[in-house]
Amino acid sequence: MRTSNLIGVAALSSALLIGCGANKATVQSQPVYQQTAVSQPVDTAQQRRDREIAELKHRLEMVQLQKELDATLAEGISVEIPCLEYSMDDADYFRDYGIGTDEGNNMQNARRNALNDAKAAIRRHLSEFVQGLSTDYYNSYAGTTSSVNANQSKMEEEFMGLVEGKLNNVERLCEDHRLNERGQHVYYIAIQIPKKELMDEFVDVLSNDEKLGIDFKQQEFRKFAEDRMVKMQEAKKNAGY
Repeated sequence: MRTSNLIGVAALSSALLIGCGANKATVQSQPVYQQTAVSQPVDTAQQRRDREIAELKHRLEMVQLQKELDATLAEGISVEIPCLEYSMDDADYFRDYGIGTDEGNNMQNARRNALNDAKAAIRRHLSEFVQGLSTDYYNSYAGTTSSVNANQSKMEEEFMGLVEGKLNNVERLCEDHRLNERGQHVYYIAIQIPKKELMDEFVDVLSNDEKLGIDFKQQEFRKFAEDRMVKMQEAKKNAGY
């Protein structure tokens, strides 16, 4: 396979991943359970128009980037995305990665955006994990009581609260910085959260919570968690990211 300028193609691929939503999103909102009611100012007609113009411009850029990428891949050029190889879960860690740029071409802002992107990715990753885990566990031990949905939601919120605590000082497994063909800073970051540490804290929280409506069984819960982690690890591997 013929190899060309990997840096330029990596940046092109990263822009598509960000803009088209094929894998990760650079900016994510807070999880629902963390959001607070804040009074928002009413948009003016000009502000709405400015947003519409910016969005249209962004879509046109993505269409052009897609055409360029299609042409590049058709030529058989390999595409390298820095830090992607460090985004796979293993037996000990939950992992993900992010890509960031900055319209003002500020390297530190690009780095911050990449970290926020990685955090958003691992939030989605672990939200799916705990939702599946709580469903499996409650189906096996809680029956079909009217409070099951509320208790599952509480369990999931407790878990994601712990995840947020880990993300405040998350370990950065890989960092890389490139300049794309337009001279923009592009930053790549992979992060990881220790599985055992997170699950130990989660089990402690559940063991001490009398409002979950079940007779919490630690060993059985850990087995469900281990099975779910293996399934998620395999799913990410099979998906190729």
